[in-house]
Amino acid sequence: MELFLIAATLMRNLKDLHVRLRENLERHFNRLNEMLCGGHFQLNSLIIAECLDLEQIIENHQQLRVLGIYVTTQMGPPPLISSLSKRPLMVVALGDPRPRWFGVRYTRGPFYFHLIFLPELLTLDQARNFGALFHHYFEMDTQVAITLDPEEIVNVSLHVREAPSQEVVRAFMESVTSLFPRLRWLQFYLSPGLLKKWRPPPVEGENLERIKVFEWEHDESITDEYDIDEPDPIFTGPKQEFESWVRSC
Repeated sequence: MELFLIAATLMRNLKDLHVRLRENLERHFNRLNEMLCGGHFQLNSLIIAECLDLEQIIENHQQLRVLGIYVTTQMGPPPLISSLSKRPLMVVALGDPRPRWFGVRYTRGPFYFHLIFLPELLTLDQARNFGALFHHYFEMDTQVAITLDPEEIVNVSLHVREAPSQEVVRAFMESVTSLFPRLRWLQFYLSPGLLKKWRPPPVEGENLERIKVFEWEHDESITDEYDIDEPDPIFTGPKQEFESWVRSC
């Protein structure tokens, strides 16, 4: 890791970077943060841990279009939305992986089963091509320690703070349900009052069993993940009931 942190400052043409540090290497976080904010290169895509200074890193990489975040909380990284304004960015947060004996099918090691998205930051083109972008930047095969296979994703959460384009969200949802054929659970985390001016679109998905909707405002004063309590849902039920509920809002 020491050699990488030194060498990376000389990689002027570096465009894509994927870093996941083992626990015994977390002492390097500060230097990794400094390297990413040092102006040594301009990234197009980056996958890193949530504990780094994401806001400053994003500010320093104006060409960044794809951001992956390793998160430890069920509800993901909504504070990013307020800091990013309307800058187009494909954000994928990867929840804690499961051991293989809990898998929906056999896998050689732990695998990701829960992903978190911020659809309001997508352009229409990104939403329509979300599947191709995901395969290109995020799909991890069995050669790595933890696999990320679209067929093993069963849980998806969407965070929406400001009313996004319905066209973008519809295109995004079509991409998601096509990309993750085993999707069973879907959560919407909406900012308070958003339902007065925006409605979630109809959701397809052959295996989709349950949809939940939450009104939730992130409290930036909470720094300990274990102090975060999931709110009670304002809706929970199958997709048929969800569509009726949306129409009644």
